[in-house]
Amino acid sequence: DPKSEIRGVFKEGIFSGTVSYKGELYGIEDAKAHLPPETRNVGEVEDRMIVYRAEDIKWADGDMPNGNEPSFCGNSYVDPNHVIDHNGERIVVDKVNSMHTGARYKRATQPAWNTCKVIVVADHKFFQEMGSNSVTNTALYIMEVMDQVDQIYRTTDFNSFGGVTGLGFEIGEMNIYQFPTRGFNSAVGTWNSLALLKAFSATTRYQEFCAAHLFTHQSFEGNVLGLAYIAPDSGNGVGGICSPAARLDNVLSSLNTGWSTTRNSGGDTVLVQQANLVTAHGHNWGSEHDPESGGCAPSSAFGNGKYLMYPYSVSGYDSNNNKFSTCSRETISRVLDVKGPSCFTAKEYDESTLCGNSRIDVENNEACDAGLLGRFNLDSCCTSFCTLVEAATCSPLNYDCCTNCQTATAGTVCRQANDVDCLQSAVGECRSGVCVPFCESKGLISCACDQLEESCFRCCRAGEGAVCRPYDSVSRLPDGRPCVGGSCVAGQCEKTTSTTIQRLFNVLENLTVDKVVKFFKDNIVGTVMVFSLVIWIPLCLLISYKDRHKRKGLERSENIESRMDRALVYDEDKRQVVIPAQPVPYRQEEATSPRYRNVNFTDLGGFGSDA
Repeated sequence: DPKSEIRGVFKEGIFSGTVSYKGELYGIEDAKAHLPPETRNVGEVEDRMIVYRAEDIKWADGDMPNGNEPSFCGNSYVDPNHVIDHNGERIVVDKVNSMHTGARYKRATQPAWNTCKVIVVADHKFFQEMGSNSVTNTALYIMEVMDQVDQIYRTTDFNSFGGVTGLGFEIGEMNIYQFPTRGFNSAVGTWNSLALLKAFSATTRYQEFCAAHLFTHQSFEGNVLGLAYIAPDSGNGVGGICSPAARLDNVLSSLNTGWSTTRNSGGDTVLVQQANLVTAHGHNWGSEHDPESGGCAPSSAFGNGKYLMYPYSVSGYDSNNNKFSTCSRETISRVLDVKGPSCFTAKEYDESTLCGNSRIDVENNEACDAGLLGRFNLDSCCTSFCTLVEAATCSPLNYDCCTNCQTATAGTVCRQANDVDCLQSAVGECRSGVCVPFCESKGLISCACDQLEESCFRCCRAGEGAVCRPYDSVSRLPDGRPCVGGSCVAGQCEKTTSTTIQRLFNVLENLTVDKVVKFFKDNIVGTVMVFSLVIWIPLCLLISYKDRHKRKGLERSENIESRMDRALVYDEDKRQVVIPAQPVPYRQEEATSPRYRNVNFTDLGGFGSDA
C-alpha cells in the first residue's frame, strides 16, 4: 500500500506508535501503561504490547458525562482590556519586553517562518506513570506525541483561499521533573483544571518560545483531558501562541500555555491515539470548538466523521478526526496572519544532520550519538555535540552493554540492539562492550529450526552449512515469537488457524467423506449457521410472498367496495357513470291498503289526535 505509514518509537524493545494501512489505523502500545501498578512488572506482561484497531475503540459509560461523549479539551479566553473572564477573574496586561512584538507582515504562500518552537514539560506524575521512572521513556513518549501532532499541522492548509501549508511544531526545549516541587509540579492531591493552567503559566520563562505545553497524569472533573488559552486574532491580544505576558491574579504569567493529561476521570490511562488528538487541539493557535451541527460537524454515519475541534471526543478512525474543519482553518489563518511572522521561525533541526541521527558516525568524529535525547541533553553520558561527558566511556543509547556510562562486565545478560530480527535471540552476553547473541556467545551460529516440534527452541549450528538443531532441551523462545506456520505459546509452536475459505478450498481439492465429517466438526458453529440459513431463508421468502399476495387481494377487494359505495364514478374513458340505487322490493299490500301511522300529540307540537 503506497499510502501506508508507520510512526512510533521503540522503548526498551517495545514498539509504541500507529500503523496506517489500507485505510485502517492501528495502535500499538506498551501493555504496562494500561495495567494496575501491582501487575506491571510481572513476567507474563513485562514485554507485552496492546494492538488495537482504532475503529474498535469503545467508550466506557463513565466517560459519558450528561449523556455526551467525553470532552477532549477545554479552553480559556483572556481579554487584554481588563475584562473579567468567564470565571470572574480579572486579566491585566503587563507590557513586558519579549520576542512577541505583535508586528504584522504580509503572508507568503510558502513563508520562511514555518515552525512554532515549543517548550514541553513533564511533571513528576507523568514521569512516574507514563515514563516508568525513566527519563528516556518519558522523553520518547513526548517526542512520539509531538511528532504525530506536527504531522497533523504540517499537512493542513490553513488558508482556504491560497494554500499555506507546512506549518508545524518543533521541540525547542524539554524539561522532565523526576520529583515533586512547588507550583504545578507539587504533590497536591487534586487540581482544578483551570488552577493547574494558571499555576503552569505563572512564569515569564515561556516567553522565549512560541508556546509551552505541560504533560501530566492525573484525573479532572468532567473528564477534561486538556486545557489551553485561545489565541485572538489581534496583534497585542493575550493568550495562545506568541502571547505577551500578562498579570493574572497579580502574578506575571505566560499565557501561551496549555496542558494535557493521559489519565481520564475514571483513573484509566488514555490510549496514545487519544493523547495525540488532545495535544493537537488548536486552541493555542486560535481555534474555538467546532459547532455541534452544520458543515463543520458532519455526521459519522453519512460523512467522514467529526473534525479535530469537535467539542466532544472523536474516535480517531474517521478520516476527519485528525483534520481541522474549514471553521477552524479560517480562524487559525487570521491568527497566523497577525502573530505568525512575529514569533514563528524556520525549522532548525535537519534530519540529515549526522549528529543527532542516533548512529555513531566515526568519519564525523562522533564518540556517541544520543539522537533526539542528546539534543535536549537528556542523556547523562553523551552531549548534544555527540561527545562523551567527562569520565564516560559509552552511552547506553548506542551500546546495549553500557551501564552507568561504563562498559558492562563480561557475562552481563543484555538485549540485541535490533530485536526485530527473528533469527537472532534477544538474550545474549556482553563481550568487550558488545552484545553477543545467545548462540554466538557459545561459539555457534544463530539459526531457526524448521521442524515444527523444534521451532520454539533456541537453535544453533556449529558452522556454515552445518545442521541447525536446538542448543538444549530447556532454552525456549519467548511467547509470540514466530515459528514454523505459527507462533510460540508456552514453548510450543501453535499453527496459525487458517480461514474458513482456505479450509474449504483444501476440502474440495481432496474431497472424502471422512474429510467432510472432520471439516463439519472443526467448524461446527459455521456449519450450524449455514444449514440454518439454508432452511430459514427460503421459508422466510415463501411466507413473505404469501403475505404480500394476500395483502394485495385484500387491497383490491377494498378498492372495489369503495368504488361501488359512491354514486358517481368514472369509466376507463374518464366519463362519469351514474350507478343506480338498489331497487326497493315491491310489496302488494302497500299498493292496495292505505298506510297508517300513530302520531303522538307531541309530534304535532301539542295539537292533533290519533288519525
